[in-house]
Amino acid sequence: MEKLKVDFYIAAEKEKVSLEEELTAQRQQVIKAESNLEVKKIELHKMIESKRNELLIGKIEGEMIFDKAKTQIESEFMAAITEA
Repeated sequence: MEKLKVDFYIAAEKEKVSLEEELTAQRQQVIKAESNLEVKKIELHKMIESKRNELLIGKIEGEMIFDKAKTQIESEFMAAITEA
């Protein structure tokens, strides 16, 4: 009878260990998935910031071209007025 109790206890403990190992594996998978998600989130944020910076640079370049053309036209206009 005592051997049966010991065998039952060992089997129960093995089952507990098995369940804990499964839970640990699942937790590790969840942690890995969350980590991958955070990495993707950071990468996407960096990409968005990069595109935003490119757009801002393009806007500034466009304004510079506009201002240069405006200044040139104003200079030509003033030259034409002074000649007339």
